[in-house]
Amino acid sequence: MAQLNLKLLTGISELSVVHAGMEQCQPGHAFGPAVRDYYLFHCIQSGCGFFQTAGKTYTLKGGQGFMIFPDQVTYYEADLKDPWHYTWIAFKGERAAEYVSQAGFSILSPIMTVSPS
Repeated sequence: MAQLNLKLLTGISELSVVHAGMEQCQPGHAFGPAVRDYYLFHCIQSGCGFFQTAGKTYTLKGGQGFMIFPDQVTYYEADLKDPWHYTWIAFKGERAAEYVSQAGFSILSPIMTVSPS
């Protein structure tokens, strides 16, 4: 498992990075169920897996991303045959919710296609 994890907590202000990194997941690698107190965006570089939140399951692949919202129970898991490689950034701050909304995300719409795979 190759992992880079940068801890960059800077005090709370308009927007602060909590941590960021990348990971080439092992087959079946999973995280959760978990609840966080910050936003967390994953951008899938390659591979596939699934993400669960707000009672829905999303099957995702390279070129897509998913937003995890604060105080929401989430779970995600890499595929057994083609596990995902993703980058992530976690952030919070006084205007984080506003920026996430402007980017087109909501609790009911947490998926974004960032590039065709």
